[in-house]
Amino acid sequence: MPTGLYVPDNKWSHVAYVIAPNYLRVYVNGQFFQETVNVGPDEFDSNLLFGVDPCCGNRHFKGLIDEVAVYNRPLSQDEIRDKMHLLKVPANDSTLIAYYQFNEQTGIIKDRVGSHHAYLHNGASRVVSTGPFGGGSSTSYRTSINSPGTTSFPGTGFSISFPPASVVPMGEMVVTRINLHPDYLAVQYQSSRSYWVIDNYGTNQVFSLPDTLRLDGFGAITPQDASAPSLFKLYDREMGEDGNTWGQPSDSAQYASAGSDGNIAFYFPVSIGTLGQLDVLNSGSPDAISENKPRENFAEEVVIYPNPSANGNNIIVRTSLKEEITLRITDAAGKELYNKKFFRSAEIPSAQFSAGTYFYSVRTSNHMRNGMFVVE
Repeated sequence: MPTGLYVPDNKWSHVAYVIAPNYLRVYVNGQFFQETVNVGPDEFDSNLLFGVDPCCGNRHFKGLIDEVAVYNRPLSQDEIRDKMHLLKVPANDSTLIAYYQFNEQTGIIKDRVGSHHAYLHNGASRVVSTGPFGGGSSTSYRTSINSPGTTSFPGTGFSISFPPASVVPMGEMVVTRINLHPDYLAVQYQSSRSYWVIDNYGTNQVFSLPDTLRLDGFGAITPQDASAPSLFKLYDREMGEDGNTWGQPSDSAQYASAGSDGNIAFYFPVSIGTLGQLDVLNSGSPDAISENKPRENFAEEVVIYPNPSANGNNIIVRTSLKEEITLRITDAAGKELYNKKFFRSAEIPSAQFSAGTYFYSVRTSNHMRNGMFVVE
């Protein structure tokens, strides 16, 4: 039966399949199609397959799969939209009965909830994930924008304001703050310690230019940089895009506050007519890399595991590159906790980190990679 939903090529999409006693729902990026039907209970007493349809000649999925979660109850639309970009915390939801993050470099795919571990078959392989999701202290907030004025999204540091007589989204919007860097930076300048993903479920996907866009909690901003707010550039791309897809900056800030976790604001007209992923880069930061900058092309050459790491276990960093490597680790507030050089591999006692989310930068003269790891 046609659903009217589709998964765009070469972009990440969130897909959910919800089974209730009297209906079936398929969600794609928070929008659903429902079929009313009586559904009997399933004991799940046989193998559960992902990426293959055993019907009709064993059709196989061609693409990437990450962050697979199985619940023993139907999730609501609100829950699906709220959780879409957040890593799951099994201890916080007893109805989450299986969870696969595919973080293992080799061997089985561990079930983060129990012992229903998974295996790769039929030529499936592992790559470094580039999806727009994160864990730790990342958070989301959902509300509706149906009229001009200022709308804030508590906990995310995001607020947006539309002038009178504007065309506004006219519906629900979910903002997720992901407290790590995106998979790829538009240019190798100092990035905000987080990036934002905005899912607009309103009837207006194109709307008037906002008169204010405020992003609080950029990270460290010096008084010198705060006095020249136009140094801070806003980049945007569609929700599911990854890699080198940011393009040119869409706007420059008109306000910046100095501090260990400063704030940024863009004023009318804020040159953004659609919403998806947003990132802010400081183009004048003393840490900005010169024109001879390394590319973020470490994806296949560096591995940090286990991730998440249990407190007390060592964190292993390995790379196939035959170069001296600098590893820098910061906490969620941007405070540097570790900065050392190594060759080929390093072993870091996780006992020196309390439970939480941490961010790493791995660099050589020709390569770089930003990412995050979790200590539980």
